[in-house]
Amino acid sequence: MTGKKNVSLPCAVGSTSYIDTVKNSYYVDKTLLIRDLIDDHAAVTLFTRPRRFGKTLAVDMLKVFFEKTDEDNSVYFRDKKIWDCGEFYRKQQGAYPVIYITFKDVKFDNWKDSLEAIRLVIRDEYMRHAEILSWDGLDVVEKDYLDRMQKGTLSNVEYTRALLNLSRMLEKYQYLSKQDRAFLTRLAEGTTERRIELDYIINQFSKVKTEKMKPVIRNILRCAVYQIKYMNQVPDSAACNEAVNLAIRKGFKNLRGFVNGVLRNIARNIDKIAYPENTEEFLSIKYSMPQWIIRMWVRDYGEEKTKYILEGFYKERATTIRINGNATTKEELIRELTGEGIQVKEHPLLASALLISGYDYLAAIPAFREGKFQVQDAASIMVAEQAGIKEGDYILDVCAAPGGKALHAAQILNGTGMVEARDLTEMKVELIRENISRMGFENIRAVQQDATCFDADSEEKADVLIADLPCSGLGVLAKKTDLKYKMNPETETEVAALQREILDAVCRYVKPEGTLMYSTCTISRTENEEDAGWFAEKHPEFDLEWEKQIFPSDITDGFYIAKFIRRGR
Repeated sequence: MTGKKNVSLPCAVGSTSYIDTVKNSYYVDKTLLIRDLIDDHAAVTLFTRPRRFGKTLAVDMLKVFFEKTDEDNSVYFRDKKIWDCGEFYRKQQGAYPVIYITFKDVKFDNWKDSLEAIRLVIRDEYMRHAEILSWDGLDVVEKDYLDRMQKGTLSNVEYTRALLNLSRMLEKYQYLSKQDRAFLTRLAEGTTERRIELDYIINQFSKVKTEKMKPVIRNILRCAVYQIKYMNQVPDSAACNEAVNLAIRKGFKNLRGFVNGVLRNIARNIDKIAYPENTEEFLSIKYSMPQWIIRMWVRDYGEEKTKYILEGFYKERATTIRINGNATTKEELIRELTGEGIQVKEHPLLASALLISGYDYLAAIPAFREGKFQVQDAASIMVAEQAGIKEGDYILDVCAAPGGKALHAAQILNGTGMVEARDLTEMKVELIRENISRMGFENIRAVQQDATCFDADSEEKADVLIADLPCSGLGVLAKKTDLKYKMNPETETEVAALQREILDAVCRYVKPEGTLMYSTCTISRTENEEDAGWFAEKHPEFDLEWEKQIFPSDITDGFYIAKFIRRGR
């Protein structure tokens, strides 16, 4: 529709000016970079599943969406402004990160009031989209949600589903051009990904070290240095000038000389940066990887393999998709995608996968909407392919969201058997249901279930059990650039303990002579080979048939798979 790009959307609950107090949160940092450092842009952050912690709400962050804005776009709750009045911080609860919002100017007296405030946020978003698209522009589901929100008849669960639907709306109606979105994404993710190196460079030319700088100034400098070093299409002079202008617009006019001096000095000497001679320090700074991870990988895999891993994260890569053979053929899908102007290559490792690039966004591809393919990394695809699934089997995936492996298993079953895809929260289960609906399978169901709690009704029911468990995520740093900053040795130990707790509970669901597929998306002997060894020792009724550590490259993430077979009686 015409005029979309001039429509403003509200900012997130919580003030991003405080976000730098959060330790190492990718989503939060991305919000900071875009809202505070890109002129006339704001981040719309959506939340779901509020819980009460005094006057603090704990919520799962669902989506960050970028939109131009030139208005205040405030929302009021009982005559008090709730946009831009909170402080974000992040806490790791076991393997599950939770975003917290502490309201600075609004005190909720009870749970009902806090929930009402979150509902107001969701309802306001729907109202804005209705204004953008007009009532007739909304589909049947969107109209129903908005109508029932206004009448106050939506339940808590339905509000969660409404929020997920709103996420789909934001994908459906893109408000920025492909070029603008690509620039914003690269600047935000690249600055996050290279943070350690950028701080190292800045500290060589600034008397005030980055950890002592004001958060906005620190991030203005990081973004500018990233452009100087890694974005050749941006002239150095433009990066410097825009950084100075941003500092002024953010109320730091007195620091414009400091920003200008540091950046122009860096621009003149960017090719003369001296890196440490010590191997661990050099690798840590050059690849922006915390030193404890470097030490662990050098110890476990050697220096050369560690360099290979680090280089793998920075390789340009296409999107891997798995073909839904129940809906199309490889040849038909290739023809359809190339007809849309998308670049398609066959995957060198898997006949069931393709590599695509050059598309705008996934929701704009008809074949994706019609369930003809699923975005899934090659290593993840290998789990179901190597599980020995047979038609008629009962498959149980205990940590399934967003459902890629479970959907693959359902496809292999070819309309027979049943796949039960479980996960911890209603939001994650709803994501699985969304993908089930899109792919059109009927032999799969999504169920909310805590994998750490034994389910007696499932004992010895599964022909194949898939346990792709929560992990440190050190194999997917090319996609989730923040994870390396959030993890530490203590947290990794906690994650490994959680994995063992889950394995201990779910292994009892496997039938005699059945299969247990244990996998993670990390590169860590503690979470992978050591956990597999612990499991084999504690549960001698299972035999380890094979295991494989996959390292990141331009065609796959880092991943670990272990296949166990339960002995017969």
